Amino acid sequence: MFKKSRLFEKAQRGSYSPYVMSFYDNSIIDMYGLTSDLCGVLDGIRVQSHSSYARAKKVYDLVHDSISYGDIKRNRGYAGAKEVWRNKEGVCGEMSYLYIAATRYLGLKSSYVSVSHDVAGKKVNHGCAAVWTPKMTLVDIAYHSFGIRHRKYTLLSDKAVLTNFINWQKSDN
Repeated sequence: MFKKSRLFEKAQRGSYSPYVMSFYDNSIIDMYGLTSDLCGVLDGIRVQSHSSYARAKKVYDLVHDSISYGDIKRNRGYAGAKEVWRNKEGVCGEMSYLYIAATRYLGLKSSYVSVSHDVAGKKVNHGCAAVWTPKMTLVDIAYHSFGIRHRKYTLLSDKAVLTNFINWQKSDN
């Protein structure tokens, strides 16, 4: 018989996040790190929203309404979630890092998505996020859509995302 642990029960209630977050160590490449002020905002979402869907949607609304699409990255490589939140600007992949970090902070499963053919079927080199609420939903801040149906995409592991992030730091992608 399966015996529920306290951590399991906390995760079920949404008061425990299984993800480890880094808040201050600049020596670690951390595209999913969060600022303490954003964590405070997310704690408010945790209290106000009782379903995983509601939390995922509120995080989408927060990021969509707070972050403008921009191209600062062309001067310094890709930014992680903390930098995007501080600058209030990012490109598709950068906004996706922020969304993923925020939803993981709330205990939701989420992943980076590499899109090769968008919702219209156009060939693109684009990034968005996937969140499970419990079914998978594609979330695309740059396309202004929660529940977008891109035609061809790949879910990436965190290891693959980290490799890409490091490479994007070295280039003008």
